Formats: sequence, C-alpha cells, structure tokens
Amino acid sequence: MDPPLFPAPFPGIPLASSVSVDSAPPSHKTSRPEITSRPHLLIPHREKKRVTNHLKDHFSYVPEWKYERIIGEGSGSIAYLIKSKHRSLGRHRRVVIKRGTSELGDEELRIEMAWLELVRGAEHICTMLACRDDKEIPQTSAIQTGLTFVKRIFAKQGNLRRRVRKVLRRSTLDDELQLRELAPWPVIVLEYMPHGDLKRMVERAKRYNIAVPNRLLWSIFLCLVRACIGMAYHQALPEGSQTRTETIPAGQNQHSLVHGSMNLSNIMIGNPFARFGEHTLGPVAKLIDLGMAATATDGQGVRYNLWDVSAIMMTLVTLDITWGVSPRTTYRGIQTNATPILGDAGKTRYPLVDDDLRDLLARCLAQNPLHRPGLRDMLAELELRITKSAENFPFNLRPGEEDVAVSRFISRCIYDADVLPDPEPRPDIESPFIVPGPPPPTILEFASDYESDPEPEHTITGRPGSFREAAERLRVRRKGKRRMSGSPIAAPEPVDERPRRRPGPRH
Repeated sequence: MDPPLFPAPFPGIPLASSVSVDSAPPSHKTSRPEITSRPHLLIPHREKKRVTNHLKDHFSYVPEWKYERIIGEGSGSIAYLIKSKHRSLGRHRRVVIKRGTSELGDEELRIEMAWLELVRGAEHICTMLACRDDKEIPQTSAIQTGLTFVKRIFAKQGNLRRRVRKVLRRSTLDDELQLRELAPWPVIVLEYMPHGDLKRMVERAKRYNIAVPNRLLWSIFLCLVRACIGMAYHQALPEGSQTRTETIPAGQNQHSLVHGSMNLSNIMIGNPFARFGEHTLGPVAKLIDLGMAATATDGQGVRYNLWDVSAIMMTLVTLDITWGVSPRTTYRGIQTNATPILGDAGKTRYPLVDDDLRDLLARCLAQNPLHRPGLRDMLAELELRITKSAENFPFNLRPGEEDVAVSRFISRCIYDADVLPDPEPRPDIESPFIVPGPPPPTILEFASDYESDPEPEHTITGRPGSFREAAERLRVRRKGKRRMSGSPIAAPEPVDERPRRRPGPRH
C-alpha cells in the first residue's frame, strides 16, 4: 500500500504530531505506582517555584556542584543549569537537569529517558549523561527527613560511608549530583550546549538583515539528517561512551521512531569538533527533547522526520515561519510546497540561495511521497554538497561563502547570541555586498577633540542652575552690585519696593 499523502506543513506545528503513533517505548512501563507522599501542586506557577526551591535546597549541601539558573521552561518540565564548583582544565563543567512540574511532565520525562537510552551514542542527538527514577523517598536524606540546618551540615560532613565509597571506587555523575535525594520524581541530566538554538540564530539574522550562508545551511541540513539516522538505527551504547557519527548500517532493521516536536527551539548548536570533518567550519547541530517521541504505527516514521527536517530548512532559508501558508506550485512536473524559493519570484526574493539547495528542498517537500528522496539518497547527496568550497559557487554568491564571511556570520549570530542587538534593524556593515562607509570615531578621538578645545575664561564650575550659581546670584544681589568682579553673571536690576502714591486730580 502506498504511504499516505502528507498535508502542507503548518507553521509552528510539526507534521509528525498528527500521525497515529504508539507513545510507549519498548523499555517504558506505562503503569505508574501511586505515590501519595509528595504529589505535584495543582497551581502551575506555585509548583514551578516549589520545584526550583527544592533543587536549590538540594544543591546547597552537594559538595561538588551548585545551582546556577533556569535555562528552559516548558509546559510540564523545567531545565536547570548546574555548575561544578571546581575547575577542570581551566574551566567549570556545566550540565542540564530536567525536572517535571506535573504528572504529565513526569510521564514525558520517563518517555524521554527510555528513548535517550536507545539512541545514546548518536553524535547529533543530545546525550543523556545520567538519569534517575526512584519511586521511594530515601530515609537517610538530609532534606526529606526535615532535619535542622545545623544537623544537615554535620550530616553532610560526617557521612563516613560516602567518603569511603569515594576513595575506594570512582564516583559517577549520579553520585556527585546525588540524584537519589531527588526521589520520587524522575530527573534527567543532559549535556549543556551554551550557544543557544536555531530560533535565536534566525532572530538575529532577521534583525541584522543578513541571509544564512549556503555552506552553513548544507552543514545544518546534514546534521539533521544524521539525527534522523540516529532515531532510525539505534546504537544503544553504554553510559560514558564516546559519540559516533550516524551512518546507515547494513543488515540492521529500521525503527519507525517519530520525534513529534521537531522545531527551531529543539535544535541546539554546539561547538565545532575537529575530529569530524563535517564540522571544521560550522558548529554541530543536535536534536533535543524526545519527550513526545513515539513509534509510528504505519512504519513511516523516517518519512515524517525527513518532512519536519525539510520544513526547518525552509525556515532557515526564508527566515520566515509562515512560508507554509503559500500555495503549492509545479516544479519539474511535481507538486511541491517549496513555493517561496521557486520560480522567478523566488529567485528574485531569495537570490543568494544555492540552486542545488532549491532543487533538493523542492523534492523533499513534494506532495507525493514517492517523489521525495529517501534517507540513503539524502545522506549521499548531502555528503557530496558539504564538500563545496567558495570557488564552487557562482560568482554572485562567492563573496558570502568565503571562510571569513561564514565565520563572521557564526560569530555574530551564534556565538554572540547573548549580546542584545541594536533596537533598530540595520544591515551588516561587514557584509561583502554592502560598501562600508567611514568608521565611527573611537573614544580616543573623542577624548583628543575634547582636550584640544580651549577652556573658556571666567566660568563657574558646576552645571547650569546648580547650587553654586544660585549662591553667587544671591550674594551679588545682597551687595547691590551691577557685576561681580571676575564673574560673567550679571546682577539683576534693583527693584524699587517703595509704595507709590496714587496721583490726584489736577487743578
């Protein structure tokens, strides 16, 4: 039977969220025992505040880690940034801890925990460093038992069993973070990627009015396709293993895992890795948030994921999330949804897009799934396009594809994403397509101009209308002088306060 026809993508809602799926992963138990000791609060903002205070209280006595801040917040969970107290190789290590704020959020964390264990080892999917899902509250906990502050300090320092265990065997991240104390709620520890997500990059590119370079688009496209390979072919490496580049293995069954919430906010940007030749210029992009992941019952999970990936690439090309409302168009005999970048109007509106990228997106967003390239074909084409250098692009696109131009875009729109942009949109003054004007004067030039101006004579120190000027005027008025010696301030005219006689009638 032919696979069903996919509807046109709607902005903000991934296509995979509307398909029939089985939300329970193979190792996930849907039946959860009743825990009546510590339920979640019904009011969301109070529960979020309670969970945050509980985590702060927990890390107040953890000797090697400390709480830093909230970095993400969803409908049913919160992501916290945790920082190590000791430096390693000159810098502090940071990890992300996710905690649920509702029963539904806890269930999503358990689903995400099970899927991340299966895809562990994939380079382009966020790595789960540790997890815990204890059902019972520990009886020896320094927080849960309600000890006083003084007793908690002595309990932390006098735990002989913990010190002996730390000396005899190597401590894991689970032991260092003391995740056992966070029961009975599930908790996930993820790697931290400090350079934000694709949504932030798109917002800064729109504000600076610059297009994403084609070489960076090819790199992100390949990262997302490799993430789809990681969801289709599970590696399931043990905890602490080094990540590997996702490839299509021979003779392994393909899984029909659907991400379910693939959007710009769920794709994080990491650092470029020298050991992977694909990321020598651009950083790696990783997929996060598998809380809504599920298995497609029709076996078309890979097609759904590739459709969502193509929709994200269209957003990066157009810098507009509403591109999906455009009507379909005919491209080389096929009906496709990539209307904004096709035809004469598309080439005029987006003249800096590579023609090979236009052709691939038009085929990936075809209405008929039989006209779309498969996972193996897309991987082969992207591995070929990622090797393109600036000399392989047309003459009009070559200046924006140089290594210096791509590095400048990455620095401004990715690595410097925490800097607040200008209040008004302005073009990139360093763009090769804009002739730069004279540079603005520096602070040293301002200082030299200020020192070169001669100081006027007979001036009064202080701002206009200050207390000194008012006292000067009052003193001049009291002495009744016309002008004070050495001061440019003139005294006011004396006022005759004698009563005037009313003139009488003339005789």
